[in-house]
Amino acid sequence: QLNYLMEPRENIFDNNNTKRISYIIITKNRASRLNEALISCRQFKGIDDEVILIDGASTDNTENVIKEFTDIIDIYISEPDINDREAWNKGFLLSRGEYIKQIMDDDTFYNEALEKAYKVMQENPDIDLLVCGGVREFDGKTENVYIQPGSKFGISVDDYFQNREKYPLSGCGLLIRRSLLSTVGLFETDRPFSDLGFILRSIYMKKNVKFCRINMFYHKIHDDSVTRNDLNK
Repeated sequence: QLNYLMEPRENIFDNNNTKRISYIIITKNRASRLNEALISCRQFKGIDDEVILIDGASTDNTENVIKEFTDIIDIYISEPDINDREAWNKGFLLSRGEYIKQIMDDDTFYNEALEKAYKVMQENPDIDLLVCGGVREFDGKTENVYIQPGSKFGISVDDYFQNREKYPLSGCGLLIRRSLLSTVGLFETDRPFSDLGFILRSIYMKKNVKFCRINMFYHKIHDDSVTRNDLNK
């Protein structure tokens, strides 16, 4: 038995994933937007993927919306959360995919781009966190979330703050290798812009964080968007 255990084997964390991509959606009292997000998920969820829905104990029509999508929702939780960061963390802890993709219920994600990002991660197993580009709309104006070629993004936290204007980022563009959570941890629940904090913590801990010029999302900042709420803090 001891000789068997000492034989070279691929006993690594990633070999214990049972899903390809874990798509995590969080929501609370946003039934109409959740409906649109789940319609999108139905289009890009693969046979080896999972959809995890974390609801903060909604009191609107959310439950009826969910009943229309039981064919694609693998895990569903409805209970109070202290904030959106706690909800994301619940989804992370429940995930079983090799990769984690957050799906915000008020944003648009592109199927082809998601598959391109997955392919990049598969072909580059050294990448821990992929940050993809997209378009952000704020107060009627749009801007590209895009880092120019030749940048040194990801080399250090100091470099980020020294060149912050050159590094527009959005949590909508993240594709997380689940094994990264074992070292970097979860989202901080006590401060705003936890997705940016997660990126910077990954860089600080010398993880391989790369920006990929894939147009993954359209992020419209509504009056009730988490982004706007964070900006007001």
